[in-house]
Amino acid sequence: MERVLIGITGSIAAYKVCEVLSTLAKAGVEVRAIVTIGAREFITPLTVATESRHQAYID
Repeated sequence: MERVLIGITGSIAAYKVCEVLSTLAKAGVEVRAIVTIGAREFITPLTVATESRHQAYID
């Protein structure tokens, strides 16, 4: 099984990463994500957890 760790920082690209998380998870990749304080201004940890199918780690 493939595993990927994605760090999400505070930029407008945080919105786009949700599609990446979902696509990888649907492909059978175990996706984990770390969400910084800055990223939480754009997306919520709950959104990341839903798309990656794993709990989002926050700093």
